[in-house]
Amino acid sequence: MPEEIVLGNYKFSDFTISNSSTVCFKATNNNSSYATQEDSEFIKDEINNNLGKWESVIKTGIHVFAELGIIQPEQTTLQNYEKSFGMELYECKVSLSLRDNCIWVSISLTQGELQKRQGANVSPIIQIQEITNQMRNIPKWRAFGKTMKIIKEQWI
Repeated sequence: MPEEIVLGNYKFSDFTISNSSTVCFKATNNNSSYATQEDSEFIKDEINNNLGKWESVIKTGIHVFAELGIIQPEQTTLQNYEKSFGMELYECKVSLSLRDNCIWVSISLTQGELQKRQGANVSPIIQIQEITNQMRNIPKWRAFGKTMKIIKEQWI
């Protein structure tokens, strides 16, 4: 079954790999039959501002709690969060396709990240799962941000 991710009003689908360092996919607005420039800008902002943030919070939390002796994370958990996450690793391009009535998104490794992976003997080939896993966690990041805002308001 093809991969589909729904985030708010948008459905992301048709994930493919292009030239081994780019994941491409389309986005459609579930509430509109027409893709607009506003949809395109929203999607670009959403990805650029939120991709990888949840994973970075978890990575930091694991290390802080482990250092304090509160938890003893399993080695596999540490390995899952050993690498960096977020848009600093990628370049995102978004284009509105009136012909297809959707928005096409491409997320590529930056030249620096590509060289870093090659130098570390890590496959420089980007995987679809690398991006889709981070996209699925965007709602968790948003909820975390809302929770932190509520906590801040209650304490100040």
